[in-house]
Amino acid sequence: MTNTFKPRYLLVSALIFPLLASQAFAQGSKPFALKHFGHFKKMMHMKKTDGVVNLKQAVNLPHVYAVGAPAHGTGEITVIDGRLWLDDGADGLGNARHAASNDEQAVILVRAQVKKWLPVTVPEDMDAKALYQFILEQASSNGLDTGAPFPFLIEGDYYDLDWHVLNGVKKHSSGGHKAGGIYKKIKEQRTQTAGTLVGFYSAATQGVYTHPGESWHIHVVFEQENKAGHVDALSVRKGSVLKLPVDGEV
Repeated sequence: MTNTFKPRYLLVSALIFPLLASQAFAQGSKPFALKHFGHFKKMMHMKKTDGVVNLKQAVNLPHVYAVGAPAHGTGEITVIDGRLWLDDGADGLGNARHAASNDEQAVILVRAQVKKWLPVTVPEDMDAKALYQFILEQASSNGLDTGAPFPFLIEGDYYDLDWHVLNGVKKHSSGGHKAGGIYKKIKEQRTQTAGTLVGFYSAATQGVYTHPGESWHIHVVFEQENKAGHVDALSVRKGSVLKLPVDGEV
């Protein structure tokens, strides 16, 4: 029995161990350490507005980038290379905080860690549709899997940019995305403005950390004005710089 068992054991081991090793490698090398908390559809349609993750703990990582909203939709969360921009809707647009309290929670959050970015110059003025296509083309040509989620940055000028900051839950709201949502918003439309965008693309998980039916979740930071919030519409100027993540150690 020993003579027949040992070869079979070795054969099974030879087949299983490499498989387990490859699975462990794949799990350990997930691009950009991308992770999300909360669920947009549940938040909008089921009125689940309570926090799901401690904000300070979730973003206290090296080279972290993130977008999201605090519990009960009281503002907007934006993180660029570890620097937090927490814009509370209660005081209007602006006066962003750069530190979260120990017990502050996020109702929805998507984050990634990126140590190195690849800059790509935007060759012409682009509306949102053309820009999104440009981002996907550049991502694909530079080795990113566009079937999987990825983060990106844009630094430059915009000739149309609509953005908002949440300001709590509407009273007597029926909820639902088509009904206009359950949150109050403070909105602003801008022309000829400059700023930094941090965004996440994901066609495979629409309605999880993007709006239902949409593949993009983008925030803007106006650093000199100490303002940050969610982007609703945009058009970008020629010469702006798209930055795509270079996968690697974080």
